[in-house]
Amino acid sequence: MASEVLPSGTVTLLFTDIEGSTQLWERHPLAMREALSQHDNLVRSTIASSGGAVFKTVGDAFCAVFRDPEDALSASITLQRALHDHAWPAETGAVRVRIGIHSGVCTERDGDYFGATTNRVARLMSAAYGEQILLSEATAALLQDALPEGVTLRNVGLIRLKGLSRPEAGFQVIAPGLRADFPAPKMLDSRPNNLPTQISTFVGRTLELQQVSTLLSRGRLLTIVGPGGIGKTRLTLQLCATAADRYLDGRWLVDLSPVRNADFIPQAVADALGVRERAGEQIEATLLEHLVDKTLLLILDNVEHLIGGVTLLAKNVLSKSPGVSILTTSREPLHVVGEQIYRLGPLTEGRALFLERARQIAPMLTLDDSDGSAMASLCAKLENMPLAIELACARLSSMTLEHLERRLRSALTLSSKDSTETSRHRTLRETIAWSYDLLSHDERVVLRALSVFGGACTLDAISAVAPEIANANEIVDSLIDKSLLEAEDHDGDAYYRLLEVVCEYGREQLRQSNEEAAAEAAHAGYYASIVLQAADAYGNGSPPAMLDNDTPNLRLMLEWYFANEQPEAVRLVRTLSSDWRMRGNITEGRSWITRALSLAEKEDSDRARLLCLGASFATLQDDLDESLRLSNEALGIFRSLDSSEGIAQALFRIAEVQHRQGHLDTAEALYRESFPHFIESGDARAEMLCLGNLGMLARQRGDLQQALQLLEDAMERAQRLGEARILGDVSMAIGWVKLGLRDLESSRRLFERTLTERLHQGDRYGACAARHGLATVDLEEGRFHAALEGFMATLHDASELHAKDYIARALHGIAAVKATDGESDLALRLLGMADRLFRESGRELHDSIAYEMAVTKLEAAMPETRRAALRQEGAQMDMRDAAAVLNRSKALEVTP
Repeated sequence: MASEVLPSGTVTLLFTDIEGSTQLWERHPLAMREALSQHDNLVRSTIASSGGAVFKTVGDAFCAVFRDPEDALSASITLQRALHDHAWPAETGAVRVRIGIHSGVCTERDGDYFGATTNRVARLMSAAYGEQILLSEATAALLQDALPEGVTLRNVGLIRLKGLSRPEAGFQVIAPGLRADFPAPKMLDSRPNNLPTQISTFVGRTLELQQVSTLLSRGRLLTIVGPGGIGKTRLTLQLCATAADRYLDGRWLVDLSPVRNADFIPQAVADALGVRERAGEQIEATLLEHLVDKTLLLILDNVEHLIGGVTLLAKNVLSKSPGVSILTTSREPLHVVGEQIYRLGPLTEGRALFLERARQIAPMLTLDDSDGSAMASLCAKLENMPLAIELACARLSSMTLEHLERRLRSALTLSSKDSTETSRHRTLRETIAWSYDLLSHDERVVLRALSVFGGACTLDAISAVAPEIANANEIVDSLIDKSLLEAEDHDGDAYYRLLEVVCEYGREQLRQSNEEAAAEAAHAGYYASIVLQAADAYGNGSPPAMLDNDTPNLRLMLEWYFANEQPEAVRLVRTLSSDWRMRGNITEGRSWITRALSLAEKEDSDRARLLCLGASFATLQDDLDESLRLSNEALGIFRSLDSSEGIAQALFRIAEVQHRQGHLDTAEALYRESFPHFIESGDARAEMLCLGNLGMLARQRGDLQQALQLLEDAMERAQRLGEARILGDVSMAIGWVKLGLRDLESSRRLFERTLTERLHQGDRYGACAARHGLATVDLEEGRFHAALEGFMATLHDASELHAKDYIARALHGIAAVKATDGESDLALRLLGMADRLFRESGRELHDSIAYEMAVTKLEAAMPETRRAALRQEGAQMDMRDAAAVLNRSKALEVTP
């Protein structure tokens, strides 16, 4: 069929695109150019030879039309076989294409097609995986009696497609030579999110859902207000499930109920979004920068105890991030300008919820019209509170509806009549009280014990707080069955969490039983024990798994020790400092260290050690003036105590600051002054770190032989001490020395080994650093294509990490390649942007091989005034500007 004669009426459309093409372009831009050309030739020739016509291409996606579905099917099978058998460039590996086919009526205009058929085939193709062919139900029906020999269609079920009103039945093509095993088709009615999957159905609230959706579309800050148990969180989650298309960057839930200190709100939000703290910057600043160009919905759940902190963060986010909307749930409004308030009342469909949950709890229970009055009576007594209904229904597994109604009536008459609470709170409290009264003695003990935890906890933790309960596992299972406790999976480990309102009730019962002090002490003691057990595990390069999910409880533990056993609190802060450092939670660490310092007023060794610790954390955030202040105070105390070890630690911290500020002579003198003290005190780890820093300093000076000697000594010590993380850092430092000595083979081997280790450890920053080293080796070897790919990969990783220093180093590398290739203007603009980034990161540059190469080549390319003007232009660029100029560059495509 001639491509210029397009069919009209009922046609069959075939859409294709390459799976993972964005990543391939970012990782291997040069090889991908070649691969895309080969891909395009295969697709075009296959479609043409099968009787179809390509009417549009978008990037690597092809849109083709066929008169007959049989020809479209034949083309798709032939194309997948050809793609599979093709010899692709080694860098890209196999190019995997996904294909969607749908038949329907289309409107053709000016060589393009429009209408619902094109929308549906595009969505269907996007639901497929690379190497997979998906057909719509309409096309499958047309092909039912016309399938080629050996070809079958596999029904993959209903697929919910983004933006379409009804699910699409999908059919996978099974044919000889085609891959047959694929996961379930991708459901495209969702954006990136961390929303929990709801197991139970959402009942009622139709009007409320419409109203909150309308409010959210009109403004950027919405607070759903109501008492505990009214269903604020459940309504919010349902709203988020239906609002995916509004937020390209997703919907992100942050449960603030375990957070007790407003200072930790930004960290909790950052954790939910996967934003890691970076050196030299407060976590809130990093978070705000991450959000600045995002289009997403941030859900802050249970904020009533943190109103001030949430209000401040909301103002900052909304003022700096025009694409971000915030939805909060609370028992009271934030009272901030621009806030829309939605007050959520009782459930009007209480009977429907009761019936739905009753059938889930007791499937064999038969309810008919005669039971309607009993259900209505129960719901009225519970004032249609969703949680109250859920808790009441949980009892239907062990009693009849009539018994339930009678017991509830008598229980309510004995409940609290506290006039300071609303009737809804009293009703909910009465419902929980009734459920609590039906528990066994051991179940009550465990529920009360659970109320002291911040968020989720393990069975071991529960047993530690309720040691008198021998069968805690069975009790926990029973509380789950009674809808009082929720189970969660955290990386394969079982964690348990009380519903918020049940936790509050349990805490009241704990106080009334005079068990609160003992339970809090047991809780703190348990978490202190696991922190101290983990203290020896930090040298292996990974934070101990036992602490991964326990941050809220660790904070509660520290609060207890600060209030009750201050010397132990200080000890725990020092121990946890390694955890905060390795996880990148520097702001939180500094907060606890500052608090510990406020207790250690006496000028003794305890205070001096805390001062050194605070200086170390300040240096990590490039707060160098504060680091010097703390270090010098510590030095004065240690000198007055004549503590050789302490003097060495303080001198080392001062040396680190001088080193970062580029004062190499001063830094070296201080390192060397501290070293004998480390030897005298027997601090082998500090000796290793001191030698490593001296080695890096020698390399920066150009004394490569001395650098190699010092670093190899540090490496041997790291191996003996089992310091895996430090060993990797020293290996990379040696890699740079070997590079300077022109031992490129050894340098490459060290960077490759470290890259493998860092990737295995999940250390993205370390992997970025190693990848940059490898790219520099390629640059020195004159392998410019490989170097360009390596620097582009470094730029991609560093951009995701917001690591300004390595963004700048990657720009140096790209500039060096571009300068070599004659693109001098581009190279100078990239150098100017890197200049600004290095100034912002507070780091000094002494050792960039790529930078020296670029500058040397550019000095011969144009006059100094022109070079300076172009660098100044580059200093005004951001990452989007850089992406734009790089896209215009020869043989290179990137995305901002």
